[in-house]
Amino acid sequence: MNAASHRRVLARTLLLYVALVAALALVTVESGAVFVGTTDNPGNTFDADATFDETFRVTTYEIRSGVFTGTTYTLDLNQPLTADYFVILEGGAGTGGFGTNRNPNQNYARASGDPHGNFPAVTAVNQLQLTRMAAASSWQGQVTVIESLGAPATSGFQLIDVTEVTMALGVTNASAAVAPWSSLSQVGVYGGLRGGGVTSTSANRGHHMTGWARIYPSGTNTINLERQAGGGDLLDGTTTFTVYVVEWGSHWTIQRATVSGAAGGQGADQVSEYLTAAISPVSR
Repeated sequence: MNAASHRRVLARTLLLYVALVAALALVTVESGAVFVGTTDNPGNTFDADATFDETFRVTTYEIRSGVFTGTTYTLDLNQPLTADYFVILEGGAGTGGFGTNRNPNQNYARASGDPHGNFPAVTAVNQLQLTRMAAASSWQGQVTVIESLGAPATSGFQLIDVTEVTMALGVTNASAAVAPWSSLSQVGVYGGLRGGGVTSTSANRGHHMTGWARIYPSGTNTINLERQAGGGDLLDGTTTFTVYVVEWGSHWTIQRATVSGAAGGQGADQVSEYLTAAISPVSR
């Protein structure tokens, strides 16, 4: 190859390199970060903290055996709690072995204090308070804290209100007025079991239906609760439900379905023992 040919090859190579760099400069990479780890603190275990486009923080705390042994418990969080949040409680009392069935007053717990004045009990900025009615065995389970970090009107959510609804012995229906929302179609309520939690004074282990209720919003500022149990005679004691009322941003679609019927069976281990209700297809 002579000198002139060599210069032409180098020039073509340089042009290709410049074109490739220019093309890469036009590519925008959008990414989110998920941080997973385990950190012990007194009585709690941090399992996962997921942040999506700086909109949400979802943290699950494990409360282990022998920690929540009284009627109140202060949960230490890994960071200050944002104002727009709600919690999901899952768990119960016992040791995990046979013969450890517990009464509703021992088994049910609920959120009862936060740093934002939503409850009579006000905690430190990085704490939540949990309550149950009887100090037998220890309550074990998970507390998932969902926080909206920004854009409540679009990709996030706003905590409209937190209400504590009390239902007396035998009462099957109750309602509570809360702060008004903008659009009923964007409202989600997270209360009772697998929501903000529930407490009961019932000491009868056969009356666990006491702590189960259908919870739904209506109108512009009303939360409704419904319970069913043989004319109310099995709805024992005084029961209080913690309900978080959340209005989701415009990027979200809320669907509601009512599952009703009389299916059931020993062990709840057959398809025929469950009921279903349809919702519209969801694009992920």
